[in-house]
Amino acid sequence: MPSASHDEIALREIAPGYSGRFADWGGITVAFEEAKAGQDASAMVRGLPDDRCQAPHWGYLFSGKIVVHYKDRTETVEAGQAYFIEPG
Repeated sequence: MPSASHDEIALREIAPGYSGRFADWGGITVAFEEAKAGQDASAMVRGLPDDRCQAPHWGYLFSGKIVVHYKDRTETVEAGQAYFIEPG
């Protein structure tokens, strides 16, 4: 089973205010991500079907809060929670 610490994966800036450390482990992307408070990710998915991310996301939120806007509802993930964000 692959493993890596935060500092072993190179840091990449994806967009202003959003950076991450990403590794491909057998077709699964593992990431440590950081975004500034108030970051709006909608510009990063513009142009995808329905202008929404089409990939599933599983994770653990170390600090802060994530608000996910689906077509029909909004969900909030709080620090200390594991989460699943479905496509769309």
